[in-house]
Amino acid sequence: MTEATRGQWKRALKHAAFYAAYALAFVLVWFFVCRAVRNDYIFPSLLEILRAMGKLFSDAFFYSAFLQTLWRAVRAFLFSFLSAAVCAALAKAFPLLEKILAPLVTALRALPTLAIVLILLIWSTPARAPVTVAFIALFPILYTGIRNAFSTVDSKLVEMCEAYKIPFWKRIWKMYLPVALPYILREAAGGAAFALKLVVSAEILASTYISVGGILQLSQIYLDTPRTFALTLLVIATGLLLEGLGALLASWAERRLR
Repeated sequence: MTEATRGQWKRALKHAAFYAAYALAFVLVWFFVCRAVRNDYIFPSLLEILRAMGKLFSDAFFYSAFLQTLWRAVRAFLFSFLSAAVCAALAKAFPLLEKILAPLVTALRALPTLAIVLILLIWSTPARAPVTVAFIALFPILYTGIRNAFSTVDSKLVEMCEAYKIPFWKRIWKMYLPVALPYILREAAGGAAFALKLVVSAEILASTYISVGGILQLSQIYLDTPRTFALTLLVIATGLLLEGLGALLASWAERRLR
Protein backbone atom coordinates (compact mmCIF):
# COMPACT_ATOMS: atom_id res chain seq x y z
CA MET A 1 0.00 0.00 0.00
CA THR A 2 1.47 3.35 -1.05
CA GLU A 3 1.82 6.37 1.23
CA ALA A 4 -0.87 8.24 -0.72
CA THR A 5 -3.30 5.31 -0.31
CA ARG A 6 -2.57 5.16 3.43
CA GLY A 7 -3.27 8.87 3.69
CA GLN A 8 -6.60 8.46 1.89
CA TRP A 9 -7.59 5.60 4.21
CA LYS A 10 -6.68 7.66 7.28
CA ARG A 11 -8.76 10.60 6.05
CA ALA A 12 -11.67 8.27 5.29
CA LEU A 13 -11.47 6.73 8.78
CA LYS A 14 -11.33 10.17 10.40
CA HIS A 15 -14.43 11.24 8.46
CA ALA A 16 -16.23 8.02 9.39
CA ALA A 17 -15.34 8.45 13.09
CA PHE A 18 -16.50 12.06 13.03
CA TYR A 19 -19.88 11.22 11.48
CA ALA A 20 -20.34 8.24 13.81
CA ALA A 21 -19.69 10.49 16.84
CA TYR A 22 -22.05 13.09 15.38
CA ALA A 23 -24.80 10.48 14.90
CA LEU A 24 -24.32 9.17 18.44
CA ALA A 25 -24.53 12.69 19.88
CA PHE A 26 -27.70 13.31 17.85
CA VAL A 27 -29.34 10.13 19.18
CA LEU A 28 -28.38 10.96 22.78
CA VAL A 29 -29.68 14.53 22.57
CA TRP A 30 -32.92 13.31 20.99
CA PHE A 31 -33.32 10.69 23.73
CA PHE A 32 -32.86 13.16 26.60
CA VAL A 33 -35.17 15.76 25.02
CA CYS A 34 -37.81 13.09 24.44
CA ARG A 35 -37.53 11.95 28.07
CA ALA A 36 -37.85 15.56 29.24
CA VAL A 37 -40.93 16.35 27.10
CA ARG A 38 -42.70 12.96 27.57
CA ASN A 39 -45.30 13.74 24.90
CA ASP A 40 -45.24 11.95 21.51
CA TYR A 41 -47.60 14.53 20.02
CA ILE A 42 -45.00 17.24 20.62
CA PHE A 43 -41.70 15.37 20.40
CA PRO A 44 -41.90 11.68 19.44
CA SER A 45 -39.21 9.14 20.26
CA LEU A 46 -36.85 7.86 17.59
CA LEU A 47 -38.51 4.45 17.88
CA GLU A 48 -41.91 5.95 17.00
CA ILE A 49 -40.34 7.83 14.10
CA LEU A 50 -38.72 4.64 12.81
CA ARG A 51 -42.06 2.85 13.00
CA ALA A 52 -43.69 5.69 11.05
CA MET A 53 -40.86 5.51 8.52
CA GLY A 54 -41.44 1.76 8.14
CA LYS A 55 -45.12 2.40 7.40
CA LEU A 56 -44.15 4.96 4.79
CA PHE A 57 -41.80 2.50 3.09
CA SER A 58 -44.59 -0.06 2.90
CA ASP A 59 -46.99 2.43 1.27
CA ALA A 60 -46.93 2.56 -2.55
CA PHE A 61 -48.39 6.09 -2.53
CA PHE A 62 -45.34 7.38 -0.63
CA TYR A 63 -42.97 6.19 -3.38
CA SER A 64 -45.10 7.87 -6.02
CA ALA A 65 -45.23 11.10 -4.00
CA PHE A 66 -41.50 11.02 -3.24
CA LEU A 67 -40.54 10.49 -6.89
CA GLN A 68 -42.87 13.29 -7.99
CA THR A 69 -41.28 15.67 -5.46
CA LEU A 70 -37.77 14.60 -6.45
CA TRP A 71 -38.58 15.10 -10.14
CA ARG A 72 -39.93 18.59 -9.43
CA ALA A 73 -36.75 19.43 -7.51
CA VAL A 74 -34.54 18.12 -10.35
CA ARG A 75 -36.47 20.12 -12.96
CA ALA A 76 -36.35 23.30 -10.88
CA PHE A 77 -32.63 22.86 -10.27
CA LEU A 78 -31.78 22.15 -13.92
CA PHE A 79 -33.81 25.11 -15.20
CA SER A 80 -32.24 27.41 -12.60
CA PHE A 81 -28.69 26.15 -13.10
CA LEU A 82 -28.73 26.33 -16.90
CA SER A 83 -30.38 29.77 -16.91
CA ALA A 84 -27.96 31.07 -14.28
CA ALA A 85 -24.93 29.67 -16.12
CA VAL A 86 -25.97 31.24 -19.44
CA CYS A 87 -26.81 34.59 -17.83
CA ALA A 88 -23.53 34.61 -15.86
CA ALA A 89 -21.53 33.88 -19.02
CA LEU A 90 -23.33 36.64 -20.94
CA ALA A 91 -22.89 39.04 -18.03
CA LYS A 92 -19.16 38.31 -18.07
CA ALA A 93 -19.05 39.00 -21.81
CA PHE A 94 -21.22 42.13 -21.70
CA PRO A 95 -20.77 44.35 -18.59
CA LEU A 96 -23.90 46.32 -19.54
CA LEU A 97 -25.99 43.16 -19.25
CA GLU A 98 -24.56 42.57 -15.76
CA LYS A 99 -25.78 46.03 -14.72
CA ILE A 100 -29.22 45.27 -16.20
CA LEU A 101 -29.46 41.93 -14.41
CA ALA A 102 -28.28 43.22 -11.02
CA PRO A 103 -31.61 44.84 -9.94
CA LEU A 104 -33.60 41.83 -11.22
CA VAL A 105 -31.42 39.39 -9.26
CA THR A 106 -31.77 41.52 -6.12
CA ALA A 107 -35.57 41.69 -6.54
CA LEU A 108 -35.85 37.91 -7.04
CA ARG A 109 -33.73 37.30 -3.94
CA ALA A 110 -36.06 39.53 -1.88
CA LEU A 111 -39.32 37.94 -3.05
CA PRO A 112 -41.14 36.09 -0.22
CA THR A 113 -41.87 32.43 -0.98
CA LEU A 114 -45.44 32.54 0.33
CA ALA A 115 -46.36 35.50 -1.88
CA ILE A 116 -44.90 33.77 -4.94
CA VAL A 117 -46.93 30.61 -4.26
CA LEU A 118 -50.18 32.54 -3.80
CA ILE A 119 -49.64 34.47 -7.04
CA LEU A 120 -48.62 31.38 -8.99
CA LEU A 121 -51.67 29.43 -7.81
CA ILE A 122 -53.79 32.02 -9.65
CA TRP A 123 -51.83 31.49 -12.87
CA SER A 124 -50.81 27.85 -12.53
CA THR A 125 -51.70 24.56 -10.80
CA PRO A 126 -50.58 23.10 -7.44
CA ALA A 127 -48.45 20.56 -9.34
CA ARG A 128 -46.54 23.20 -11.35
CA ALA A 129 -46.29 26.02 -8.83
CA PRO A 130 -43.54 24.37 -6.67
CA VAL A 131 -41.21 24.05 -9.67
CA THR A 132 -41.64 27.71 -10.58
CA VAL A 133 -41.21 28.84 -6.97
CA ALA A 134 -37.98 26.85 -6.61
CA PHE A 135 -36.71 28.23 -9.93
CA ILE A 136 -37.38 31.84 -8.92
CA ALA A 137 -35.71 31.37 -5.52
CA LEU A 138 -32.73 29.40 -6.85
CA PHE A 139 -31.85 31.48 -9.90
CA PRO A 140 -30.36 34.53 -8.09
CA ILE A 141 -28.33 32.30 -5.73
CA LEU A 142 -26.86 30.20 -8.55
CA TYR A 143 -26.32 33.22 -10.81
CA THR A 144 -24.32 35.01 -8.10
CA GLY A 145 -22.33 31.88 -7.28
CA ILE A 146 -21.43 31.14 -10.91
CA ARG A 147 -20.64 34.81 -11.57
CA ASN A 148 -18.27 34.83 -8.58
CA ALA A 149 -16.72 31.54 -9.76
CA PHE A 150 -15.85 33.16 -13.09
CA SER A 151 -14.10 35.93 -11.13
CA THR A 152 -11.61 33.39 -9.70
CA VAL A 153 -9.82 33.24 -13.07
CA ASP A 154 -6.36 34.81 -12.96
CA SER A 155 -6.47 38.38 -14.30
CA LYS A 156 -3.18 37.80 -16.17
CA LEU A 157 -4.81 35.04 -18.21
CA VAL A 158 -7.70 37.38 -19.02
CA GLU A 159 -5.29 40.10 -20.16
CA MET A 160 -3.40 37.60 -22.32
CA CYS A 161 -6.63 36.47 -24.00
CA GLU A 162 -7.58 40.07 -24.66
CA ALA A 163 -4.12 40.84 -26.08
CA TYR A 164 -4.34 37.88 -28.49
CA LYS A 165 -8.01 38.66 -29.23
CA ILE A 166 -9.21 35.16 -28.40
CA PRO A 167 -13.01 34.87 -28.98
CA PHE A 168 -15.03 35.08 -25.78
CA TRP A 169 -16.83 31.75 -26.19
CA LYS A 170 -13.46 30.02 -26.62
CA ARG A 171 -12.32 31.72 -23.39
CA ILE A 172 -15.41 30.36 -21.63
CA TRP A 173 -14.73 26.75 -22.70
CA LYS A 174 -10.92 26.78 -22.54
CA MET A 175 -10.20 29.12 -19.63
CA TYR A 176 -13.16 30.16 -17.45
CA LEU A 177 -14.95 26.81 -17.30
CA PRO A 178 -11.93 24.61 -16.40
CA VAL A 179 -10.85 27.02 -13.63
CA ALA A 180 -14.32 27.78 -12.30
CA LEU A 181 -15.86 24.31 -12.70
CA PRO A 182 -15.06 23.03 -9.16
CA TYR A 183 -16.57 26.19 -7.63
CA ILE A 184 -19.61 25.92 -9.90
CA LEU A 185 -20.15 22.26 -8.97
CA ARG A 186 -19.99 23.11 -5.26
CA GLU A 187 -22.63 25.80 -5.82
CA ALA A 188 -24.67 23.25 -7.75
CA ALA A 189 -24.38 20.73 -4.90
CA GLY A 190 -25.85 23.19 -2.42
CA GLY A 191 -28.41 24.33 -4.98
CA ALA A 192 -29.72 20.80 -5.55
CA ALA A 193 -30.33 20.28 -1.82
CA PHE A 194 -31.89 23.74 -1.54
CA ALA A 195 -34.15 23.00 -4.53
CA LEU A 196 -35.57 19.96 -2.72
CA LYS A 197 -36.27 22.03 0.40
CA LEU A 198 -37.94 24.78 -1.64
CA VAL A 199 -40.10 22.33 -3.59
CA VAL A 200 -41.33 20.55 -0.44
CA SER A 201 -42.12 23.90 1.23
CA ALA A 202 -43.98 25.10 -1.86
CA GLU A 203 -45.91 21.81 -2.07
CA ILE A 204 -47.14 22.33 1.49
CA LEU A 205 -48.23 25.90 0.75
CA ALA A 206 -49.82 24.93 -2.57
CA SER A 207 -51.49 21.77 -1.17
CA THR A 208 -49.97 19.66 -3.95
CA TYR A 209 -51.68 16.26 -3.77
CA ILE A 210 -49.16 13.65 -4.97
CA SER A 211 -46.10 15.00 -3.16
CA VAL A 212 -44.06 14.78 0.01
CA GLY A 213 -45.35 18.23 0.92
CA GLY A 214 -48.92 17.00 0.55
CA ILE A 215 -48.27 14.05 2.87
CA LEU A 216 -46.62 16.40 5.38
CA GLN A 217 -49.66 18.66 5.30
CA LEU A 218 -52.04 15.75 5.94
CA SER A 219 -49.81 14.48 8.76
CA GLN A 220 -49.98 17.89 10.42
CA ILE A 221 -53.77 18.07 10.02
CA TYR A 222 -54.25 14.64 11.63
CA LEU A 223 -51.62 15.36 14.32
CA ASP A 224 -49.51 12.42 13.16
CA THR A 225 -46.30 13.87 14.61
CA PRO A 226 -44.10 10.75 14.19
CA ARG A 227 -44.96 10.66 10.50
CA THR A 228 -44.21 14.38 10.16
CA PHE A 229 -40.79 13.89 11.77
CA ALA A 230 -40.13 10.78 9.65
CA LEU A 231 -40.87 12.64 6.42
CA THR A 232 -38.78 15.61 7.52
CA LEU A 233 -35.80 13.38 8.30
CA LEU A 234 -36.16 11.63 4.94
CA VAL A 235 -36.14 14.98 3.13
CA ILE A 236 -33.05 16.07 5.11
CA ALA A 237 -31.28 12.77 4.33
CA THR A 238 -32.09 13.11 0.62
CA GLY A 239 -30.84 16.70 0.58
CA LEU A 240 -27.60 15.68 2.30
CA LEU A 241 -27.16 12.85 -0.22
CA LEU A 242 -27.61 15.24 -3.15
CA GLU A 243 -25.17 17.72 -1.63
CA GLY A 244 -22.66 14.96 -0.89
CA LEU A 245 -22.81 13.65 -4.46
CA GLY A 246 -22.28 17.17 -5.76
CA ALA A 247 -19.30 17.68 -3.45
CA LEU A 248 -17.74 14.41 -4.64
CA LEU A 249 -18.25 15.48 -8.25
CA ALA A 250 -16.61 18.85 -7.49
CA SER A 251 -13.61 17.10 -5.87
CA TRP A 252 -13.28 14.79 -8.88
CA ALA A 253 -13.38 17.76 -11.27
CA GLU A 254 -10.76 19.60 -9.19
CA ARG A 255 -8.40 16.60 -9.31
CA ARG A 256 -8.86 16.16 -13.05
CA LEU A 257 -8.17 19.84 -13.73
CA ARG A 258 -4.93 19.99 -11.73
